Amino acid sequence: MQLEQALAEAHGEPGADLAQQLSGVVLTERLNSATLARLSALLSREKARQALMILAHSAAFLNPPAAEIPADTPRDELQRARC
Repeated sequence: MQLEQALAEAHGEPGADLAQQLSGVVLTERLNSATLARLSALLSREKARQALMILAHSAAFLNPPAAEIPADTPRDELQRARC
């Protein structure tokens, strides 16, 4: 995940600077709770954590990561059974 790599590289950077950088980031998929907690733990400054939370909230209505989408939903299985 590019965001995780960027946060790890910015470790120790002043919170305001990192918060400013995060304000320019655009996510392409939703952040789940576990990922958000893991990324938040990388940040030592409150401003940076707040900026990450805002970023996560702005992505709340995006699709989840592809790995979190089940390959076959129960409805798909029912439709196949009818054919």
